[in-house]
Amino acid sequence: MVSSLSVKNLLYLGRNREESQDFCMVNKKIRILHLMFLLVCIDLGLLYFQITTWNNHILGWALFSVFVLCIGWWWKEILHRAFGLRSNVTTYLLGMFAGFTTFGLLAGVFAVWYRFTSFTVWSSYGEAALISLLIYLWVKKRPVCHGKLLQDHATSPTHKVRFRIPSFFILVYLAGWVWALSLLFKSQSQGALLSPWQAISQSYLYVFFALSLLLGFFLFSQFKVKLLLFFVILHSVLLHMYLPASHVLPWGGDVWRMLAVENKLLHGEAHPPVLFGEGVKWREVGSISVPEALVIPHKYVYGQLWGTSVVMAKTTGVDLLQLNRWLGPLLWSVFFPLVIFRLGVLLFGSQRWGVWFAALSFLPFIFQVTGSLTLGVSLGYLTFFFVLLLLLHLIRDAHASQRIVVLFFAVLMAFGYTVVFVLLWFLLLIYLLYFAVAKLQRVWIKRTITSLVILLSMFVFPVIEILLKASSLPTVPAFVHGVKQAVGQLSGWFFAAQIRPHDIVSGNILFNHTPLVSFVPSVFINSRWHIMGFVIALFALAFAGAASFPIRRRAQLLHLLLLTGGICVWGGYVISWFFLDGERSFVRRLDAALVFFLLIFAVYGIQMFVRRWNFSRIQQTSFIVLLVCAISWTTMTTYASGPDTQVMSNAQYQAAQHVWSQVKSQQDHCVIADTWPLLGVEAVSSGRIVGGGFPISSTFAQPERGEIYRKILALESAVTSEIQQYTRSSGCWVIVPAAQELFPQTTSTQVFGDVQAFFLPLKTGTE
Repeated sequence: MVSSLSVKNLLYLGRNREESQDFCMVNKKIRILHLMFLLVCIDLGLLYFQITTWNNHILGWALFSVFVLCIGWWWKEILHRAFGLRSNVTTYLLGMFAGFTTFGLLAGVFAVWYRFTSFTVWSSYGEAALISLLIYLWVKKRPVCHGKLLQDHATSPTHKVRFRIPSFFILVYLAGWVWALSLLFKSQSQGALLSPWQAISQSYLYVFFALSLLLGFFLFSQFKVKLLLFFVILHSVLLHMYLPASHVLPWGGDVWRMLAVENKLLHGEAHPPVLFGEGVKWREVGSISVPEALVIPHKYVYGQLWGTSVVMAKTTGVDLLQLNRWLGPLLWSVFFPLVIFRLGVLLFGSQRWGVWFAALSFLPFIFQVTGSLTLGVSLGYLTFFFVLLLLLHLIRDAHASQRIVVLFFAVLMAFGYTVVFVLLWFLLLIYLLYFAVAKLQRVWIKRTITSLVILLSMFVFPVIEILLKASSLPTVPAFVHGVKQAVGQLSGWFFAAQIRPHDIVSGNILFNHTPLVSFVPSVFINSRWHIMGFVIALFALAFAGAASFPIRRRAQLLHLLLLTGGICVWGGYVISWFFLDGERSFVRRLDAALVFFLLIFAVYGIQMFVRRWNFSRIQQTSFIVLLVCAISWTTMTTYASGPDTQVMSNAQYQAAQHVWSQVKSQQDHCVIADTWPLLGVEAVSSGRIVGGGFPISSTFAQPERGEIYRKILALESAVTSEIQQYTRSSGCWVIVPAAQELFPQTTSTQVFGDVQAFFLPLKTGTE
């Protein structure tokens, strides 16, 4: 009797202790919630005065950081309660990204539909905070989601084989990382380049290769996943610094067009067409008049980028030029590995597989270059992968709280990158279709519908391209030529056989088809035949992985969706690029999605192989050593293969600034130069001077301006009469190489390094 009472007392005390701990935990979270709410309110109040009155750089950065940290906590709790992610540092970082993305997309609404005033800039913060809080409170009232892994961790490649690596090598990696970063910044250039490898020291490649090998062995060591993920993020930072650190200006031509619009928005002007305010235009669609802003899809493509950049610049005072140089690489370097890690954990069944999948994402060229630029495609795909992670959790768990979060981001992504918005909604609708089909009783009907959907999915993007007139059916079918081009480009055959004198714009996915003018020889790229073998092996693994998808009921819908998405993007890409004609402006932006699905299928293929291997420990160790070396070397080859994009010289940019300072008070503008200085003029003029004031096509072609520039270089005196056909200006500002001989009548010549700017009068006695 006494014994039974003692047991009851112990159980009662244990239950009370657990209830007390739960009560303390709840009270702690309530206190944190109140603290975060108070901090956000204070922060919003200070942000209002910072934006409207103070304009202090340090205070602006501090207030912006506090804002992201606070709403990041709300989103961390949302991800924890609604999606079953552990409440840890990784989830907090993902929560910060979710909050930052919410703020950026909401700011994109103002960029696309209206304009930025001090109030609308502040409203972007207020709306992001309010919506984040409301979603958090809504999720808080619902049951907590407890998601389960789809597979067992026993198939992890580190489950059977682990290298015992001394901790000393952690210091070796950190020292090498600092050395490599210093080599990048020491290589920083100010000249006009065709490839970053024309400036970056060859020593950097060797150090990065050594670090890649070391990281590869870390992944199969005894180190904990948290430490491995930290090193993966460090490696990602180094990988994506090669573009912003190698030059004082941002790479590529699109960034200057983005800067032109962002400067305009920063100055409070609207970028037409708009939905609200002055300048609203209407268009007849059938028999209905609708605002033009609703039927111009290309304007929505950059809404997130424009909104994020302008609001950050207005808040912190950061220079838009530097923001466009660093924002994309920093965001991608930190958050892309985290998102891919979580996707790997979800899809492949363990944290070890997740961190291995994140490290494998360093291999493809398209991930390397996309994460090194600040463009709409960079932010767009980063957002897409994050929302896809949430969608896959919804498919796996079918938790009520998850639906509202996924739908919120899916709708708001309309103001982000259009291609990923379309792809996400395609996957969302296919999920709903498969969910409905799964309820049918007859198996043959379900299989027939599923097979038809998978087959027809490859025509989705070609049909969209044709409807948007970005592609067209070929007048003369060339099936054999298309097959040859597809096989040659995607397999690596063309790349391995020779460095060609012309640029190949398609198939730059796993590697870049470097043209001769941009080719920089190195030990990693001089011989390239291993790329072909590696690509064939990767595709073979992907096909095997797709065929071996788990068929358990809980995982079947998720894997069907991935298979349909992969066939949709790969089929659409191959059909549009190699069998249709036109600009292919839609499918050319699918590169990152192609690689993503390919890697997923390939890892499933690797898992199938790992489950079946019956090698001895020595054989397993030898295989892993060879695998790490092969992947590291191939990564270096893809890394050194590009990009073959250009960058403006600092002298050209200074000349562009000088020209704008001379003509900004004029109504009619005429600027003649090569393409790159004109892009600088477009950016500093906030888009008031596009193409120097000469005719320009939708693909940015300017044959008239190009011919006039050639005649100026040839000193043809009749060129002034030809210029007058295109401008009412009394003269033109011209930017040419500093060594160029000038016309006798030129005035106001100013030299900037290796270029010079001068004024060319078009009317006698007039300057």
